[in-house]
Amino acid sequence: MRKVKVNVSFGGFTLIEIMMVVAITILLFGGSIASFISFNNRQTVVGDAKILLSELKKTQSTAINMVYPTGCTSLVGYRITGSATGKIITSVAVCGNGDYTVDSNITALENSHFVGNFNVLFQASSGLVTSGDGVIQINGDGTGDVYQVDVRVETNGNINDDVVRTVTI
Repeated sequence: MRKVKVNVSFGGFTLIEIMMVVAITILLFGGSIASFISFNNRQTVVGDAKILLSELKKTQSTAINMVYPTGCTSLVGYRITGSATGKIITSVAVCGNGDYTVDSNITALENSHFVGNFNVLFQASSGLVTSGDGVIQINGDGTGDVYQVDVRVETNGNINDDVVRTVTI
């Protein structure tokens, strides 16, 4: 009887090769999670800035359209205020015979906070800013990178948000 020699070669990967592929996959996956968290933090601050812009423009529009609240005899304008200690804004009609709160406790910021107090007065019929802050700063509440948005209110009535930037706190 003759012995037949069979060459058996196993095709496959070595343990080192499999470990390298797993390690590279974990690194790529970890980097994508970090990028997503950073992107999400940025978008929440931008979203809050858009809500604030909407409220500012609504208040300005109310001033331009000269909406008189009950009891107001001569409308001077509409004031919108916010505090650094909260996320709430208040809209007040400024009249010749006193101030009338129109909207109080408007939650303008969900995932951010105001950096400082702000107070903007829109003049009746024109919407021009007669007094108030030129820049309203918003910082994110998230972890990791903290993003900041500047909302600019110019004296000619233009309202816009500037480029979002990363700040270190």
